[in-house]
Amino acid sequence: MLKNKKGFILLNTLVAIVFFIVVVAISMPYIRNYRINSELSAEARYIVGELRYTGQRTVTEQVVYGMVFDEADNSYQVIKVDGSTSTVKTLFLGNNVNLKQVNGLPGNRVKFNFYGGVSDSGEIILESVLGREIIIEIKPSGYVKIQ
Repeated sequence: MLKNKKGFILLNTLVAIVFFIVVVAISMPYIRNYRINSELSAEARYIVGELRYTGQRTVTEQVVYGMVFDEADNSYQVIKVDGSTSTVKTLFLGNNVNLKQVNGLPGNRVKFNFYGGVSDSGEIILESVLGREIIIEIKPSGYVKIQ
């Protein structure tokens, strides 16, 4: 009788382990998609934060700052326009996020004025490797939002 009880406990444990493995195997693609979409959202929020900070920096320092987006290099630069243009910093997008398109911004450049507005409004489209897109809209007043 004791022998059968030990075998029954072992069988229950093996069934529970197999069930757990099946659940994990089924959920892995969903977890991967969630992670990639989270990276896209995080990257968009970071770019919006950089745009807002750049506009605020222009107002505070009374020096023109802007950002230049490079689709080929999948990066963007914060620039300072004070007589000559100099790069403050260069940032690259994550591996799972691509800079798909920049619309309405001549030379893919956003330039802020001393009041926090921009010279040209437009939008920046980011795309994940899964094909999901996020649009960052820049209004003439300098207001930046994620659509």
